[in-house]
Amino acid sequence: MGSTRLSPDDQQLVLNVISETLYPLNPTLRILICCRPEPTIVTAFNDSDSPLNVISTNISLNDDVDSDADIRAFLVEKFARIKKQLPHPPSEDWPTPANIDYLVVPPRSRNMSVLPSIGTELLRGSNMYWI
Repeated sequence: MGSTRLSPDDQQLVLNVISETLYPLNPTLRILICCRPEPTIVTAFNDSDSPLNVISTNISLNDDVDSDADIRAFLVEKFARIKKQLPHPPSEDWPTPANIDYLVVPPRSRNMSVLPSIGTELLRGSNMYWI
């Protein structure tokens, strides 16, 4: 379940577990949090008094001019691997450049930097676990 489907109180609870329990037990632990800028989450990471502010780094692909090219290269490479592994591969022109464009630059209402990875993992049939 995505963090945005949690109530603000539950979002805060998850963030507290990370900062107050998991991190002190293992400071080398790395956790990737990908989500919309929910107020509870933004505040937890941006508040200078928050433990998460001190132990975290914010990376926004929306601000990176090369992110589209990186995502496109990732998708092209992953789809090529998927096609090689399929017993009955799709046509040579799959996915089309238009399909790749749609995944690289989705409408802003669903702009999620994790979309390419999720899509290729689902197509590959791997098990993914969500918190």
